[in-house]
Amino acid sequence: MEDLIFSTHWNNKLGCDYFSTIRLHNAKRFKVGNYFKIYIKEKGGLRHIAPARVVSVAHYRALDLPEHACYLDTGYDKECTINIIKNMYKNTQGFTIEKSVLDLVVLKKIRQWF
Repeated sequence: MEDLIFSTHWNNKLGCDYFSTIRLHNAKRFKVGNYFKIYIKEKGGLRHIAPARVVSVAHYRALDLPEHACYLDTGYDKECTINIIKNMYKNTQGFTIEKSVLDLVVLKKIRQWF
């Protein structure tokens, strides 16, 4: 099970049973059924939130992200969300806001782990 680390608790989404994340496209990593250990960066290190399973993945160019997905994911409108994404990936080689594909990933927390 891979780690999925959040640097910001956008829209307090990590408190929900289902939550989303917008990441650079990675078909192998973000696939329905994959499991992650979810962490949030905090002062002093990482805090474990919960294990979670990918339940949905949609692919978009940043400029094509649905407005409602931006509101739910970041708590901001599409324009602000695009600026957040630009900032997140500003040092990523080959990333352009116009052409790079993003994954809108929906995860479900796993409450009982066997």
